[in-house]
Amino acid sequence: MSFNKPGRLTRDVEVRQTQSGVSVANIGIAVDHGYGDNKGTMFIDCSLWGKQAEGGLIKFLRKGRLIYVEGELGEKEYNGKKSLTLNISHIDPLFNKNESIDNEINGGGQQGYQQPSNNQQAPSNYAQQQANKAQGMQGQVNQQFAQQNQAPQNTAMAGGGMGPVDDDIPFNRFYDGQL
Repeated sequence: MSFNKPGRLTRDVEVRQTQSGVSVANIGIAVDHGYGDNKGTMFIDCSLWGKQAEGGLIKFLRKGRLIYVEGELGEKEYNGKKSLTLNISHIDPLFNKNESIDNEINGGGQQGYQQPSNNQQAPSNYAQQQANKAQGMQGQVNQQFAQQNQAPQNTAMAGGGMGPVDDDIPFNRFYDGQL
């Protein structure tokens, strides 16, 4: 059965190699379901195979991380107990508004179940440069907009024409003024 839901990692990733040299990453996720008095949580054992298990994504998968998974849901029995399994075909770590992938790459991301702090740190040199570029570009756009709005409006509404807007439309030559 196909499965696609967000869930939280219940443990850190365990990566191993099969005897034939194929990488396998095992994780566990908790997925909430239902609503009202019918709320519940499913605990699912998941596995990533091959290049997914070897990829750079693995470093983002830590206990408590919110992820989105897609794959084939199955059931296995071990020592008389049944459990859900998921062979993952697609996985994405989900970031909240207080996190960024840059922060995660530089090791500044949340660890486990820690709550994000409200303290803000000074932006890095790269982030400051990007912010300055964005402000500069915004200034250029505002300046161009002001220059366009200061241009004299000499065109008058001719009978049936669209007035000054006609010059701004690139496909204007196809419009004959009649509707």
